[in-house]
Amino acid sequence: MSTTQNVKGNRKIVVASYTTEAVFKIPDGLDLEDKTVVQDWRTKYGKLYITYVNSEELLEIGSEWDTEIDYKYSSDEVIMDADEFNVDYEQDDELSEPKDSEPKDSEPKDSETKDSEPKDSEPKCDSDSDSDNESDDGWK
Repeated sequence: MSTTQNVKGNRKIVVASYTTEAVFKIPDGLDLEDKTVVQDWRTKYGKLYITYVNSEELLEIGSEWDTEIDYKYSSDEVIMDADEFNVDYEQDDELSEPKDSEPKDSEPKDSETKDSEPKDSEPKCDSDSDSDNESDDGWK
């Protein structure tokens, strides 16, 4: 068995990393490193927060750029163990059912195929027929 094969007992996931930058204007004349003026500064959720010495007030400054992440391309993809990210697969939680030669009552028998599902065709996605969804790199 391959070490990257995703099977019960060896679950795998793909971890894609996306990067973005946020730019914040510092108030005119302020030195964020000057501890006599600035008690603390930090960024969180696309905002710069500054706390001045001897002040309870928190200055909030928004980013100069749109900081929404573009998920079209990732900077890195790796195959990782699902356990490292606490990702569970539902099919691992289901009890293993014995394989019978007879289909279950809920499954159609060979003679009872559904009219809407031709035997030799693959399922199609609505976007398969939309040529407008094709990007410049050939991916849909």
